Amino acid sequence: MTVSEGSITARDWKLNRPDLDTSAMEVIAALKRASGLLSRALEPLYVTAPVSEPEHSVLIVLRHRNGPVIARDVAEELGVTQAWVSRMLRRLEERGYVHREVKANDRRCATISITDSGCEIVDKYFPEQLRIESEALAGLGGERASVVAGLERLVSSLKSYQS
Repeated sequence: MTVSEGSITARDWKLNRPDLDTSAMEVIAALKRASGLLSRALEPLYVTAPVSEPEHSVLIVLRHRNGPVIARDVAEELGVTQAWVSRMLRRLEERGYVHREVKANDRRCATISITDSGCEIVDKYFPEQLRIESEALAGLGGERASVVAGLERLVSSLKSYQS
């Protein structure tokens, strides 16, 4: 059964608006569901963590950078908006996990670096996150490479659309 056949939402749209092409829902619904299920699997890890999963994602990006980066680079790597990254950075800076240095000649542009306490958070929680993710994806077995290839094509397609 494809996602579109099993999705109540897709069936409802097909019944109520047969003029709409709902074929994209097959991919998007599967992607959203996979993302939600992964978040649910990681939730117990972050219940006791001092950062949320999205904040941790930002720290992971910053952890092994050679020097400060700008928010746009973090947003590009995570595939999110600069505004989203700015909110995460503000929260992380308030708690001392990142340091933001504003350029004197352009207050809109700041460089960001992870602090020692931010590194400690990543070093403590990231190995457990990887373990959970590995266990959650174990069911892919030999299809893992083709799933990764398909997701990389999806990312490429979405980037092309936004260009």
